[in-house]
Amino acid sequence: KTVGGIILSVHGRLLASYLVHEFAHSSVFINPRTNHAFGIISLWLAGCPYCDFTRIRDLHLSHHKDRCDTVEFDYRTFLHHLPKPLLWFILLGEYLMIPIVETIMHLRTAIFPLIAGSHRMISISRRRNALVGSAVCIALYAWLYSTHALLPHLFAGALVLQILAFHDCFQHTYEAVFVDKVDYVPGPGPRTAQFEYENTFTNPISIQYPYLNTLISLNFGYHNAHHKKPMVAWYQLPQLHAKYFSDSVQILPFSHLFRTWFRHRIRRVLEFDYGTVHPVSSSLGQRLDNIDRTIDFVGSLGVSFLTV
Repeated sequence: KTVGGIILSVHGRLLASYLVHEFAHSSVFINPRTNHAFGIISLWLAGCPYCDFTRIRDLHLSHHKDRCDTVEFDYRTFLHHLPKPLLWFILLGEYLMIPIVETIMHLRTAIFPLIAGSHRMISISRRRNALVGSAVCIALYAWLYSTHALLPHLFAGALVLQILAFHDCFQHTYEAVFVDKVDYVPGPGPRTAQFEYENTFTNPISIQYPYLNTLISLNFGYHNAHHKKPMVAWYQLPQLHAKYFSDSVQILPFSHLFRTWFRHRIRRVLEFDYGTVHPVSSSLGQRLDNIDRTIDFVGSLGVSFLTV
């Protein structure tokens, strides 16, 4: 029963998370208010009632407009200011595949609006959502503890964070841009549409069994197709991918990324540089497979569309 409950919980929260992304793009309903309302519901079902849908939507749309990873919180600088033993503890957790950084990002999303005072990025609704959502989470955790179900719930939550992080990790070789810094300038600047294509990658869960992409992630892995037409709904992405990107060198299936995922799991925590995806052909004219092409692809961390 416990294992089955964990599997169902993980799957349900994953689908709710990816629905948040769909509603942020208004790709489900014609009416923006309806998308907004169901986006809030999906956040609660995903286990993130403390998140402000408006802020998440605006930040994610900036990711598309600016052609970079737009985030508020520079967690790497935060980690570098921690006492060394605490930093080593976090790195050990990440080495053991415990999603500590993603947990920090969610804690910051929940707590910062409550302690930020009159910060320019904290709206009344964001503060209210953080207060109500955090209170609900605390009450839920207290109830789960009393029913001896807290550990399975936390384990399921960790799996959700890790799966989401893996899916986010290898979709771009962008740079992280922090929107709360004074030198942030909205817009793509020199980052052209060609830059976007060359630094965006398609990571299907399965090419042989494409229905798994819908079942697990609402086709989120068809990322080049999504960036070409962001308002296309998830169920139309396979057709869009087949039309424009079926033979693209930007396709890096999940199965080809596990080695680099494990290889760089500590480096990824502290480095701003996402690394490099090598060309299909080496300088010697030798054709490289995807495993060799991605050996230096460090990937991103802390850029989930569920956190700010």
